[in-house]
Amino acid sequence: PRFTMVRGVTRIAMQLLQDRRREASEPKDYKTRLQKYYMIKSKRLYAELRPLVHPLSFDEQTLSFITTTPRWGMLNNAFGNFLQYFMSRTDSMAWLGMGRMHVLSEAQAASLLEGLLPNRPSRTLLDIGAGEGSVTKCLAPLFEGEIVATEASPYMVSRLSEHGFHAIETVDIKACEEIASRKFDAIALLNVLDRCSRPLTLLRDIHSLLEPDGVLLIAVVFPFQPFVEANGGMQNMPEEYIDVSGRTWEETVNEFVEDAIRPCKFRVLRISRVPYISEGDVYNDIYTLADALFVLAPENEDSLPSVTKIDETTTPSSSSSSSSSSSTSMSSS
Repeated sequence: PRFTMVRGVTRIAMQLLQDRRREASEPKDYKTRLQKYYMIKSKRLYAELRPLVHPLSFDEQTLSFITTTPRWGMLNNAFGNFLQYFMSRTDSMAWLGMGRMHVLSEAQAASLLEGLLPNRPSRTLLDIGAGEGSVTKCLAPLFEGEIVATEASPYMVSRLSEHGFHAIETVDIKACEEIASRKFDAIALLNVLDRCSRPLTLLRDIHSLLEPDGVLLIAVVFPFQPFVEANGGMQNMPEEYIDVSGRTWEETVNEFVEDAIRPCKFRVLRISRVPYISEGDVYNDIYTLADALFVLAPENEDSLPSVTKIDETTTPSSSSSSSSSSSTSMSSS
């Protein structure tokens, strides 16, 4: 209780001291600015993927996220950097009440998943690496049954519980009996594969958690620049490496389907592209990356191929985050 009280007082103080002012911007300004993040040049995709493209567009809920989400101020940014000496970046963001992300609005999620979710009452959702829950809340209206959200960060688990989700702290879904013993109608894996140590193993493990007619929703940032968070602001290389380095966003999609989705025995139902938006600061109103969205269905689990771990001859240089955004170094959405 004392720990919770200290964290709560700290969060309130940071929120009071940060600059929440917004420069007035017409909605069309953000719409124009972010339009390129929704555009897909279908001719650059494999022929069999082109009919699966599902265009999405800027909407009011996306605008609301941009204009109402608190930004990092000078003080809480400095305090966040101090906290990273003792915890991961994600933990520090949760401690300060920050870390909000936007991938899909409620309307966009409904459009992308229309006709693909199992047609039964009380549909269930497992959101792996759910962050502080902003994206989970946008998916929630599609599921009348239980929504389970996992996080590696204990502080983010607390934030998820505050939203009313069944939150579980785990870094290994197969080792978590509470999850491994169940099956879900849908699983969300949003901006996790580039921040976990064994992304291919994770994809394979998801098979046993999906209902036969269930779907997997993946979001992944391209260019693909994976690392695993560690305390002290350190970034470690993952144990497993997905080799995708296309010259364009569309080429990278092709490679990801070929090198990750198909070997892990999933088939693509839909593909979309959206901006992955994180909180701004005193320098920028928002930070944005290009997210690829895949709606997948499981194929037969028999004879799933083994995955290859990184060795020193194949390890790429340890790059920093795929954006200068302070909030992209998350292990979650």
